This record gives sequence, structure tokens and C-alpha cells, in this order.
Amino acid sequence: MKRFILLAALQIACSTGVNASDRTTVYYETLSIDLSAGGATVNAASMTGFGISSTSSLSEDVFISSSYTRLSGDIVGFPSSQSAWQLGVGYTIHDDLNLKAGTGSQLRTGFGYYSTSLDARISGTDYSESDSGAIIGVNYDIALGEAVSLDATLSGPLENFEVSFGIGGSYKVGAGKIRLAYTSNEDAIEGVTVKSSGYQLGYTFNY
Repeated sequence: MKRFILLAALQIACSTGVNASDRTTVYYETLSIDLSAGGATVNAASMTGFGISSTSSLSEDVFISSSYTRLSGDIVGFPSSQSAWQLGVGYTIHDDLNLKAGTGSQLRTGFGYYSTSLDARISGTDYSESDSGAIIGVNYDIALGEAVSLDATLSGPLENFEVSFGIGGSYKVGAGKIRLAYTSNEDAIEGVTVKSSGYQLGYTFNY
């Protein structure tokens, strides 16, 4: 199950991303892992859950970010649950983003540490595995108008780097924004294509 743990951790890290400003986001998250070989595709994991992420500035260019997500569902037909957290520090490379005016863009990079654990019940026996490590990422945010913005994120572990890609869109509602994001990761292992994908729907409180 080590592979599922790493893929899920990458999805969570990428979907929460390197946020564009000081904010807290609460979200609903989905995760699906498919295995493909010889023209056939099998769904190996399907999980859903909730999480929270936050970003706070330490200076004009430096910020810290954190997130926690808990998912539940099944892996190869067995009831499973996963929890993961991430803590990181980032640097703003470029920033002329003005969300109120609906203009400009922002480019940020980040380095962090993630830890995740997976529990599964197989034939009446409980199994548990965990994984942790360093992760790096980069995020680009662009305003499309006074109420709409798009963001894209690339992230992956430092050890045996494997990139995950995420894209999201936000729409201003009230004092914050509704955000919908999609994340994807694909790799080939001994002739089998392993693809993980997921959606995240949340509400962001800016401060």
C-alpha cells in the first residue's frame, strides 16, 4: 500500500498548493487511483474527505503554509482511511496580483514536509502504514477579472521526484472565494500505468 500512500500525499500537497495570499481554506476532497494495462483499466482506490489549509506571511516575500486532510473510502475493495498533514515555507518570486481590481499575477515557490498514514481493514485484520518526506512546489496565480482568478500548481517529493499537476479556479462570493481544483499524477510501474486524480471544492477566507 506504500504506493497509494505516496500518491495520496502528492494529491493533497498539490491540491492545497502554494496559496496566493494570507488565507484559510476549508474544502471537500476526492481521490481516485486507476491502474491500466493491456487496454483494461481498474479503479484501485476511491476516497473522499475534508481538509483545511492556511497561509500566513512572515515578511513581504516569505510565508508559511500548512494543511490537514482526512479521507476515507476503499482501496482494492477494502475499507480504508487516510490522514495527512503538510507544513512548509515559501518565497514570492513575482507579485503584481490585485484580486480586488482583478489584475496581475503572482508566482510563488515553496518547500515543505509532509506526513501521512493509511489504515485499512482486510479480511477482518487492521493494517496501518505511514510515509513522510520533503516536498517542493511552485504556484502561479492570475486574475481574470474582479471576481475570477485561476491558479496552477506543480509539486513533487525531493526523493525520487515525481511531479503532480493541479489547476484551480476561484470566484468571489461574499468576503471570500469559492475554489474548485483538479489534480492529476501519472506514472508507469512494470508496464502498469498508475493514475491518480482528484477534485477539491472549498471556500477561502482572505485576511
